[in-house]
Amino acid sequence: MDSVGQPQVRQDCERRRGRTVVARNGRQWQPLPGATEEVTVLAQLLQSWLAAAGLGIRDLRERLTPDHFATARVPSPSTLATRLKGRDLDWRFVEAVADVCFPEYADQQRRLDEARPLWDLAAADIARASLPAARQSADETVLRQVMDLQDQLARARTARDESEQARRQCEVLVILLLQMINQLRVKYVELNRRADALDGRPSLEHERAQVQVALGSTEAELRRAQVARTRAEAGQEAALEVADRAQRRADALQEELDRLQETGVPVDDVPDELSVGREAAADKLFLDDIAGALDRAESLNDESEALTRRAREELGHGGGTSAAEDGGPAAASSSGAWDQLSNGDHWGSVQQQNGPFLLSGAFDPQRSALGRLLGSGAVAEGRTVGFAEVEEVKRAGRDLRRLDALHGADDLFELGGQALRSTYLLLNEGRLEVAAERSLRSAVAELGITVGWLAHDSGRLADARSLYSEALAAARMADDPALEVVVFCYRAHLACDSGLPREAVEAAQAGQAIAQNLGSPRTWSVLTMWEAHGWALRLDRSRCAQALDQARRLFAEGPRVVDSEWVSFFDEVELTSSESRCWAALYRWERAIGPARQAARVRPQNRVRDHVLRTVELAYVLYRTGDVSEAALMAEAAVDDLVHNSVRSGRIRSKLAHVAELLGPFRTMPTVQSFFKRYEAEA
Repeated sequence: MDSVGQPQVRQDCERRRGRTVVARNGRQWQPLPGATEEVTVLAQLLQSWLAAAGLGIRDLRERLTPDHFATARVPSPSTLATRLKGRDLDWRFVEAVADVCFPEYADQQRRLDEARPLWDLAAADIARASLPAARQSADETVLRQVMDLQDQLARARTARDESEQARRQCEVLVILLLQMINQLRVKYVELNRRADALDGRPSLEHERAQVQVALGSTEAELRRAQVARTRAEAGQEAALEVADRAQRRADALQEELDRLQETGVPVDDVPDELSVGREAAADKLFLDDIAGALDRAESLNDESEALTRRAREELGHGGGTSAAEDGGPAAASSSGAWDQLSNGDHWGSVQQQNGPFLLSGAFDPQRSALGRLLGSGAVAEGRTVGFAEVEEVKRAGRDLRRLDALHGADDLFELGGQALRSTYLLLNEGRLEVAAERSLRSAVAELGITVGWLAHDSGRLADARSLYSEALAAARMADDPALEVVVFCYRAHLACDSGLPREAVEAAQAGQAIAQNLGSPRTWSVLTMWEAHGWALRLDRSRCAQALDQARRLFAEGPRVVDSEWVSFFDEVELTSSESRCWAALYRWERAIGPARQAARVRPQNRVRDHVLRTVELAYVLYRTGDVSEAALMAEAAVDDLVHNSVRSGRIRSKLAHVAELLGPFRTMPTVQSFFKRYEAEA
């Protein structure tokens, strides 16, 4: 604190000194013997907060959570009482008391602003009271440990920054490779046509041989590009993992450093040092030389894999090969969404495979835009592609989204994949009208986002990531910033569900940077809400609360004419449900239960899947608040809705299975028995 503000704070201390605070039980707080004036005044302020909130010691302990404390343990009531009298106070405890007493973020910050000057004056006294004669003998050890922690913290932050650079590098590489693959496919189709035109003409055999050589080279380069893309995507995942670990290590080191500097108490064990090798910067890839560009891409992939191996060794996870390197599941899942979506006869087989809702009469695929797009005549060589075809692609995407909202994505993913393949064939093999080309690329991006979401909801997270990357590349090629924003929104959601909160925050913030110029507060609100969810998953309560407040304010500005149909789902119910998820991620069950109930009460007829999801989430929060019986009732209601409405969603199944696992030990309860009888019968 500056010297100008200290006299006023000391006058406040004089004014507060000698006051007593009455606890909820009617007894007065007794001052701590030997405590300094500043410590006593700060303790009285905390006591007044509890009195204003109508809380006692035991109420406070019930509302405190392990993440309030560096030790990850809630102290006993007697320890809390001692701290509230002024002994062993630290700023984290002050923040914890404010968080419990004042749920509203603005009120909480106002109280902390009031307490901070008192803390600045009291900190030295608290340290002296906590450290008697042992302080002098420990000074040298403390100084050494502080310097060691500062050095490790600098290394951890460097590792985080460099792995972030590697991740961004790989992301750019994936986009460039997608563009390169698209160009090679177009070239491959063109060469095939030329070879067919020269077939059976002996006088042009030499020219045909040259075309065949070029065709073979193009095919080889296409395979190389696909392999490089797979490696780049794996490198992107690995760099993100390293960045997350480095950030967690940096957070732990910073926390330990703060504690050491505040208390001066040396620690027995200093966290192990983190060391991650430097990632060489990638040169710019020039797509006009395919072979040279691929050589550089492969070199960058080699460096990324070496970085990952070294980083894993340094982080203590062994230096073995990853699943992607040894041909395991990761390698299979990242082999490219295009390849997985382009196999087999599409319309007939998909129609047979899909669930009863496609054949029930509620949806006639043959008469829909989706059916026309997938029909055998949808793509013909040399077909003129104009605005009519663009509109057909857009309507097919709307068909898919409408069915997904009603029934979930499990039975729709393959159908959507074949629609996307047909659209790519229109783009690459059709004769594009110049005026319609940009619109078609936007339609491709839009459909790619839809199919990426179908992959996400059906539990195919690796496929979703690949499809979102393709959609982002298509949106950028179409120069469509509004669709770029949509991709970032869905990527933030995917990152949250994949356990990658750091990526979720970054994707949401990247989308916000673009959304600011679109004139759509509702779009900005969606992105801010996903940023809040990312902060919640990182247990950063302060930043989460700030993002929630901003999302609410932006939402309150209302819809705009420029809002796209992509944000039409984000209504008051979705906003409330999203808030509940954030508080649940922060382990603040008492804050999560109210909005979870409110969201689950609404049953929109056109979004059945979302209602089932909210019911399952309510069951989970109810269980966490200790209401096992009602949790079982909600879980059973979710099973009923899944069956009666033909909802098939891998995302919901996974959450419901987790709730069932939690309820397992309570099978003797009648409501839990009823749930398992229904759940196991349908499973």
